[in-house]
Amino acid sequence: MHAKELEILQSIPGVGEITAALFMAEIEDISRFATYQKLIAYMGTDPSICQSGESFSKGHITKHGNRSLRKYVYIMAQKSIIWSPFFRAYYDKKRNEGFSHRKAMIAVMNKLTKIIFTLLTRGEMYKEQS
Repeated sequence: MHAKELEILQSIPGVGEITAALFMAEIEDISRFATYQKLIAYMGTDPSICQSGESFSKGHITKHGNRSLRKYVYIMAQKSIIWSPFFRAYYDKKRNEGFSHRKAMIAVMNKLTKIIFTLLTRGEMYKEQS
């Protein structure tokens, strides 16, 4: 069914056969999303925006999206931090910027989602960045 997409997802360190299959089952087809931001919004990890007149601030994540997808991407992000030096360095960078563990994990999830979106739309395998 999604053999090529599953192979692409599993090329990312920390993404296994089961989480890749569950991710694809939730999104169905990557072409449903015009941009990676729309995929992040569908997942529900985009920041809520509060504005009134001239004031503008970003709040907590919206959680308006697909709860199961959010859970699967969280698991993928956890494992990617363990198995990928790139994602570990990104997590550590966010922690050093003063982010709590949860906020740093959301940042890793969004980064991972952006990379997944790019790989699936281009049909490319993951190559570890430095």
